[in-house]
Amino acid sequence: MSEVALAPLRVLELGEFEAAAYCGKLFADLGAEVIKVERPGGDPARRVGPALTTASGARESGAFAWLNTNKQSVTVGEGEAEWLDRLADACDIVIDGRPGEAAAAWRQALAVRRPAMTIVSLSWFGESGPYADYQGTDLVVSALAGVTWPVGGTGQPPQPVCPTQASVVGGLNAFTAALAAQFGNGSGRSFEVSLLEASLAVSELDESSANGGERRYGRNRYRPTFPMGVYACKQGWLGISVVTTDQWRGFCELLGLTEEAERPEYLYAFGRFTNAAELEATYAPRFLARTAAEWFAAGLAMRLPCAIVPEMAELTTLAVHRERGAFGDVEVGGARFEAPVLPQRLLKPRQPANGPAPLAGAHTERWRDPSPRPAPPQTTAARAVRPLAGVRIVDLTMGWAGPLATRQLGDLGAEVIKVESCSYSDWWRGSDPRETAVREHQFEKSAIFNAVNRNKKGITLDLTQAEGAELLRRLVATADGVIENYSQGVLPKLGLGYDALKDVNPSLVMVSMAAFGSGNAWSEARAYGSTLEHGSGLPTVAGRAGEPPTMTHIALGDPMGGLNAAAALLAALYHRRRTGEGQHVNLSQV
Repeated sequence: MSEVALAPLRVLELGEFEAAAYCGKLFADLGAEVIKVERPGGDPARRVGPALTTASGARESGAFAWLNTNKQSVTVGEGEAEWLDRLADACDIVIDGRPGEAAAAWRQALAVRRPAMTIVSLSWFGESGPYADYQGTDLVVSALAGVTWPVGGTGQPPQPVCPTQASVVGGLNAFTAALAAQFGNGSGRSFEVSLLEASLAVSELDESSANGGERRYGRNRYRPTFPMGVYACKQGWLGISVVTTDQWRGFCELLGLTEEAERPEYLYAFGRFTNAAELEATYAPRFLARTAAEWFAAGLAMRLPCAIVPEMAELTTLAVHRERGAFGDVEVGGARFEAPVLPQRLLKPRQPANGPAPLAGAHTERWRDPSPRPAPPQTTAARAVRPLAGVRIVDLTMGWAGPLATRQLGDLGAEVIKVESCSYSDWWRGSDPRETAVREHQFEKSAIFNAVNRNKKGITLDLTQAEGAELLRRLVATADGVIENYSQGVLPKLGLGYDALKDVNPSLVMVSMAAFGSGNAWSEARAYGSTLEHGSGLPTVAGRAGEPPTMTHIALGDPMGGLNAAAALLAALYHRRRTGEGQHVNLSQV
């Protein structure tokens, strides 16, 4: 087996900042050597509950341990600045979550001293601008980004989604930027990540379309789509997302709503939304006749976008996740617990499922006298281009999650070629068939489509025809990576699955991003961002205590799936760049 994907890289992680810790976790769990710098006595987050009792009787935070799996810890005091400089010189990447002018000056000096270094700073509001000196929290940033506004019942204050959402989004962005810099032919790069700006991707749909922004419509209300919500069953909760007319008819068939199925005012989403209270009173009680698992099995067979909405204890027992190895042990000081593993599941090589977290300062002596990293050749030309220049990605995705993943790479300089069909274009272009709309090219004027597809090239191919399929194969033969979010089995039926495409490009990296991953009992599930949120169980821990499950109503699963897919594709591409090995990454967005 080849060595782990990011094994050659050494990363220094600084600052008591969850976003920096999550960025470091991505590097560490994907095989990089990550050195975490803590204050003497350890990061204060080690004492944030819930806590575990170690073999020595000490208490360690479970959340902190999960954020720091597979890292090494050194403790550096205030009088050890020279040693900190030498630690930085021994690394390829510095992830710095420290605030203030002194930290910024240190980073600037490091960039001069080590011009090939990749340096990423993370802060709540960036290093410049009117909010640069403000203190932040995840809740404040999420509120400013518009993430909390749609959540909660009518007449209630906005509800926080969860206490670390902005940190996860910021950490993912920092990881993608830092890893992209390693494609830059020895040219040093400095990035700053504002968690507020990173979080804007989460509310991008509402920003682009002003979708429902004028008011909060309440739980299970996401204008203009309906039904889209969480409903009590005989046992458990079921999440439903009905968008198209065919899905509405299938939903009516599922629940025996014969009269409602063909009523003209219900055939389109906005009409159903306008009559939401009347409709919900008709169908919601019917869910009590069967369990959530039974309704989901029936909906899956009918290809309706639905999912069991599990409580956290149920989530860890679901067979679809157990079979994929979605949970693994975290160990700290002899104490163990089970937690989710990263969704970036590379097969070449297979990375560890979670692992040990260090005690504070456990590796201090090991790094007392580090050797500096050899500097790669520095080229002026390399600095003039974006870091992923020369990387070609074929984009076979539609909607939000897939196009957001490739936009991340396109913004960093990759050549992204989006493939659509004239008869079945990206649904975010809109679907207005009126002659005036076609004549005015309204399909080119969708704000959200253009937002998530900037910095890309576009072509149209009919993949159902032999000529179209052959043209795609010829394009893939020249590409570094392919990403797709087609329904399970569509591409293989067209002779364009991974096994067929690697025949024309043996070192191809391909990411498939089904809702529950491919190759399992739930792989055929139809899904929207809301379905992903349902399947994750997040609604059961959102909102107020004692209230029914609460959705975010921002289709949170879509941007999270896209950001995670971008990180997975880039990690696999980095491995390919080093080893020449391609692979098929089977990503479960849930």
